Amino acid sequence: MNNNNVDREIQDCITELGKIKLIIDQDKLRSTNQYLTKYSIIRACGSIERAYKGLICDYGNSYDIQTIGTYIYNTVKKSSMNPSYSNMINLLKKFNESWGTELKEKVDNRENSSKLRTSLESLNMVRNQFAHGGNPTITIDDIIEYYSDAIVILEDYEAVLQ
Repeated sequence: MNNNNVDREIQDCITELGKIKLIIDQDKLRSTNQYLTKYSIIRACGSIERAYKGLICDYGNSYDIQTIGTYIYNTVKKSSMNPSYSNMINLLKKFNESWGTELKEKVDNRENSSKLRTSLESLNMVRNQFAHGGNPTITIDDIIEYYSDAIVILEDYEAVLQ
């Protein structure tokens, strides 16, 4: 990622998920693994949400117009918005209709576009399941794979804003 703040967010999450995987892999039957896995779901989704909102906010701040930066911060960054593919596209469209279309085209042109979208949606689905009292069955390996796929979408998202 070219955006240093977003890149740091992503790298921190990758590191943390890796450490959690090491703990889980030491004893796959440990009773606390389910809590580490659920934490990892929230951590990964939160990271994606902060990343795509941060990209928009930093784009707005790059114009050095205080009122625009303040507006974007208050309406985007402080909002609660699941990091779904459709939310990412819709947020871009709020700024420029063609940006949403461009993101969709960039992702669709990838060889593994269906897998990328499915990974992001799966991560959101298990997050919502857990957030609403469910007990998602997902492994740390799945979370890491889904997160890695989501990063590819974030890279395309950033490219749209360049």
